Amino acid sequence: MEVKKVTYFTEKEEEVANLLMNLGFKKMVAKVMIYLSSKPESTTHDIERGTDLRQPEVSLATAYMINKKWIVCKEVKGKKTGRPAKTFRLAKPLPEIFNSIEEQKKNETCAKLQMMKKLLTCANVCSAILSQVYKDKPVPGEDPRRLTVSGPRLCEGDLSP
Repeated sequence: MEVKKVTYFTEKEEEVANLLMNLGFKKMVAKVMIYLSSKPESTTHDIERGTDLRQPEVSLATAYMINKKWIVCKEVKGKKTGRPAKTFRLAKPLPEIFNSIEEQKKNETCAKLQMMKKLLTCANVCSAILSQVYKDKPVPGEDPRRLTVSGPRLCEGDLSP
């Protein structure tokens, strides 16, 4: 019987994986990413044992990460006949991956803020139309003092006052 050393998560690695999950990444993707950052090259079986994930979860996580070009897959012939094993390694250093995640989250946030501004503009137009329809009656949901809310510019290209 062959004896292998299994790598498990440290407390800091667990914390980083939890932070990635709080950013919206699935548990399996976060765990596989952190596991691969600590081991230069790992087989699917090693990843399963080190992350405490099942084979389908590891397959989904690695497929997602290959699609994002965060990891690279290589097939390695085994000592015996049969199906070759797949090994995975990070395609770029972890800080570069985190920078791309940061950029993606910034773009998502800016897009949501722009939608919110469009919603507020549409609401103001609807409010103006309703006030003409109801002339002397108060419009439901309208601020009688007609205060508007505007915040600081958070995104590039933001033309709000």
